[in-house]
Amino acid sequence: MMNPPVNALSRSLAEALREAWAQTDAERVILTGSGKMFVAGADIREIEKITKREILPELGYLNELLNLIERGGKQVVMAMNGGALGIGLELAMAGHYRILKAGASVGLPEVKLGLIPGAGGTQRLPRLAGVEAALRMCVSGEVVGAEAALQLGIVDELCDGDVVERALAVTQGRRTDLLLCAGDVDWDKWSASGKKGQRAPERAVAAIQAAVQSASFDAGLAVEERLFCEALLDEQARAMVHLFFAERELGKAAFLPKGVVAAEVESATDVGDDLIELHAGGVCQLKVSPAEFGANVVEVKWEQGMQPELLAAALGYVKRLGKLAVICVGGEGWLGKPGLDAMDGKRLVAQGMALRAGDLDVLMVRGYGYPEELGGPMHAAAKE
Repeated sequence: MMNPPVNALSRSLAEALREAWAQTDAERVILTGSGKMFVAGADIREIEKITKREILPELGYLNELLNLIERGGKQVVMAMNGGALGIGLELAMAGHYRILKAGASVGLPEVKLGLIPGAGGTQRLPRLAGVEAALRMCVSGEVVGAEAALQLGIVDELCDGDVVERALAVTQGRRTDLLLCAGDVDWDKWSASGKKGQRAPERAVAAIQAAVQSASFDAGLAVEERLFCEALLDEQARAMVHLFFAERELGKAAFLPKGVVAAEVESATDVGDDLIELHAGGVCQLKVSPAEFGANVVEVKWEQGMQPELLAAALGYVKRLGKLAVICVGGEGWLGKPGLDAMDGKRLVAQGMALRAGDLDVLMVRGYGYPEELGGPMHAAAKE
């Protein structure tokens, strides 16, 4: 599979896999990815269009492909050259034997977009890892490392070297859909364990419950498909997908040319009131969001005449801290404050202090505790 940069399982890649399957009479197949990822997820742009109701939620082709791989009469070894997330892990679980590159991670993080796994993830994961582990991963969106994936039974072995070369020697395998799925758990407790106000965790629990209680794998799969479609058309998913794309826009600015080389950071000094002065051939002020909300976002003040190398240094510094950076343009004040509403936000964008409405949504959700399932104050106001 080769769909750079992250090998997303797009509609076109799925069709290419189907064509390749039809054209070979081989009894054994090895499936691997290019680059550093096996498959990082589905085509998120297609998901975005569905959440906006621009196209219909017609993603059945993914289940059709995975069922073909699992039941098509060929022995399929998944040579997982890197991470497998979302549909990537669902694809891997439809194979009959899984080899994971040492150090890679796997997970079903759909809940973080207001969704649930929609191609058998809630049906196959409990059959491989057990019901409790599947509930934990699907409700929280937890991503686990290679060693944990092996211990849980999600993969069959780890490989430090060439996963394809190792896969060539594999002769055994089993169908995941034929494995027993049983577990005695407190379903009500798990349904209440997700983030308050969010519906995706409850849907994930219901889908896994169907895996345990349905008369067949296909019956459980049908429940998952129904719940997945409900989630796709839920306003919460639209809001959380909006945040996903808004985060990808952070740091993009006309005054920061692409490819600029960041200056070397000389020092970063805490000057109180959550303010930091960063020195990198000049001075740049940073403001960290309140600790009570996790201090996950840092505003980076850009002043007229600031060298782009200094701004790049500041953005890189924030990234190394593991936080999100939102650019605040000039002025005496800052963008974020508890209770910032859409009217305030529109004023900040009109004045040029905020680059985009989406920047303010990210700042308020990730930095000031605004409910992520509402997408931020600007998003919430825009859909009213």
